[in-house]
Amino acid sequence: MVSSRALTSGVADRRIYIGLTDGRAFSYDVDSQGLTRLPQAPGMDRSSFWNSASLDDGRVLFSTYPDARLLAFDPSREKWQDFGALGEGNDYAMGISTVRGMAYVGTGTNSPALWQVNTNTGSKRKIDLPAPEAGARRDFIYDTAVIGTKVFARVDSEQTIYGYDAKNRTWSKVASGAVRGLATSPPDEPGRLYWTDQKGHLHALDPASGKDLVVAGGESFGEIRGYSWQDADANGSNESLVSINASGEVVRWNAESDRRTLLPNHGLPAPLRIRSLGTDLAGNVLAGAMGTAPFFARYPLDGGEAEQYPIRGQIESFGRVGGDLAVGTYPGAEIELVPGDLRQPARAPRRWEIGHGQDRPLAIEGLGKGRFAVATMPVYGKTGGAVAFLEADGGIEKVLTDVTPGRTPLALAYSHGKLYVGTGNTGGLGSELDPGDGTVVVLDARTGSVLQIGTPLPGDATVSSLLFDESGRLWGWGVDSVFELDPRTLKVVQKARFSAAKDAEPYARGRNLVDLGSRLAGSSKGKIFLIDKESLKRQNIAKGSNLVLGGDGELYYSRGSTVFRWSFGPKFNE
Repeated sequence: MVSSRALTSGVADRRIYIGLTDGRAFSYDVDSQGLTRLPQAPGMDRSSFWNSASLDDGRVLFSTYPDARLLAFDPSREKWQDFGALGEGNDYAMGISTVRGMAYVGTGTNSPALWQVNTNTGSKRKIDLPAPEAGARRDFIYDTAVIGTKVFARVDSEQTIYGYDAKNRTWSKVASGAVRGLATSPPDEPGRLYWTDQKGHLHALDPASGKDLVVAGGESFGEIRGYSWQDADANGSNESLVSINASGEVVRWNAESDRRTLLPNHGLPAPLRIRSLGTDLAGNVLAGAMGTAPFFARYPLDGGEAEQYPIRGQIESFGRVGGDLAVGTYPGAEIELVPGDLRQPARAPRRWEIGHGQDRPLAIEGLGKGRFAVATMPVYGKTGGAVAFLEADGGIEKVLTDVTPGRTPLALAYSHGKLYVGTGNTGGLGSELDPGDGTVVVLDARTGSVLQIGTPLPGDATVSSLLFDESGRLWGWGVDSVFELDPRTLKVVQKARFSAAKDAEPYARGRNLVDLGSRLAGSSKGKIFLIDKESLKRQNIAKGSNLVLGGDGELYYSRGSTVFRWSFGPKFNE
């Protein structure tokens, strides 16, 4: 699914410029309501636009992911200019602010810094942040804002706003407190900068005095998604600050009256891209979305309407633990247990953060008697994931980091007291990866001690799925290869490589195998397929990812924001 984060208005031509996640860019004429595609920008066949801003001379700036570049489009000449990457090892060029031809751009993840780019000469200067406080995690400069001679930068995940005096070239810490939202505001007429804290209170920062004040009367603004200033509110008063919260409501706050108004959003809702699929105890299909939607969806097998259930964070994985469901969320590698029958009355949440520098729970596997294991990916810029052992009533037992050094656990399978772990040459976004092959590591499920290590597919960087079938045979998937292992010796019984594809998936999600008796079903690299267990011949049947087997014996998978079903009945039905 294509979406846009990069949206800005032109200075002189009454057009809105839009950069999409698939690398295309458009302009929208406000008067004629016509949409025009811009010439293809250099290098955008492999990149996404992240943010945008306008220059006084009419040019429009765009920042990119995952190559952290800054580009400029000149509407008068219909030409692009590439200012190049902002720092080696960075994936993100994010917040952009401009003043008199100078752009200030925040970057992440490997080397979060503020970059000053002279858009007239093309010269670039890296402005390093001050040292973080002990133990603080720092991934991005998410937002920037220029007020007078100061540049303000909101730093994630440190959740701090710093001010940089461009004249004296000095930094100061301005505000802290888990700043929420995806943007700080444009300055108001007196030059104040607005932001929200973890409790949803609206703050105003006065750059002249350095004072940071709560100004919204203590009322929650929710998860703010950007701000703009409107000339007047409904009563004709002075300027109002307007935003949209996580529920899609328009939030309007009038500074003069301190009046906060919630207005319904009449725009059509946009579906969210599906990130993960699972099943509940009855085999109904569960789906989690990209982004921090505060819920996941349940699709009843009887064809009823989809239902939503509250959760916090982006769901990376689902798993079963006895009569409960374990839900793994990003960021922070958090695990929450919810009733296996979601229609049961709500109960006090059981939720744990894995810690140890972990961020994404990629796989969850039950170990019996209320115990389960979780495979996690580390935070941005780091390598070396973890395997955590938890108990449903007691929480985290132990966390094993670097089960194989520099490798991230991607897949889990349990049998007869042993936990089989598939690992891969991947890590948090922006990390420098060591070359090497994916491995299968066998752990004692009680003690966590390493019993065996094998390399089933030399040349494949990952072992991304493991599965014990109904007869106890151990199957696995690499990059574009299938294999069967002897679970006692880890010797390869049979294997087949379908292409020599290299692993370039930074999130390491969407690949898995399902047991169908005489066949396997799998998903990888955007395809759903069947594999005969004896001949290992493969048949592609659909496009999609995140494959699960429903309680009705049919296959369910996602494509974009839609869940599809593959029926094994006399007619193909999806």
